[in-house]
Amino acid sequence: MAAVPRPRDLRLTRSAEIRDLFRTGRRLSAPPLRVVYRTTALGHARLAIQVGRRAARTAVRRNRIRRRTREAFRRLLDGSGLGVDVMVLAGPEVATLPWEELLACGRELVGKIERGEREPSPPHRT
Repeated sequence: MAAVPRPRDLRLTRSAEIRDLFRTGRRLSAPPLRVVYRTTALGHARLAIQVGRRAARTAVRRNRIRRRTREAFRRLLDGSGLGVDVMVLAGPEVATLPWEELLACGRELVGKIERGEREPSPPHRT
């Protein structure tokens, strides 16, 4: 029987891992959410949420966005069996978006992750 991951094991916390994720990960978006992800051999998903000051000027509002986003992705990723590291970049609309719409955006992104999709790269300028 496999060990059940602890809450700490479900978070992506090390800055070196996050830097590596941004460098090598695949990017997806479903406004107001953007995701950077990569597959891992862990057997469960690890999640990190990023909300910039441009998205919300006050800490109270950033924390609300973070809590709503974390809960939505927890519901979608728990028990999915996906072995992925996921960084969610949440926009300011998350604070006021109806809960069902937030879940629908998250569901769309998780579905794309399951299929291994990625956004097309922008064309190179010469």
